[in-house]
Amino acid sequence: MGKLKIYEAIVRGEKKLLFWCKACSSNHSVDTDKIEWNGDNYTPTINADIKIISHKNIKCHSFIKNGHIIYLDESEHEYRGKKIELDEFYH
Repeated sequence: MGKLKIYEAIVRGEKKLLFWCKACSSNHSVDTDKIEWNGDNYTPTINADIKIISHKNIKCHSFIKNGHIIYLDESEHEYRGKKIELDEFYH
């Protein structure tokens, strides 16, 4: 068994998947009702476009595939355009 990279939780009454974003140094979440994922907490793939928007600017834009986070070029941090392994999620 590997390191947990996705954590399922109930947030304000909605089921969410939480993961640690190294670029933003914070958790991000996606609503499980609006996405498809492979059910694997250790090597997750989420079929969703994940955007974190702040003041109408895209702060972080990514996809999660095979346990890696793929940051798109329009992200506003040093990881833009890079693919890195998801960090372990501590809950």
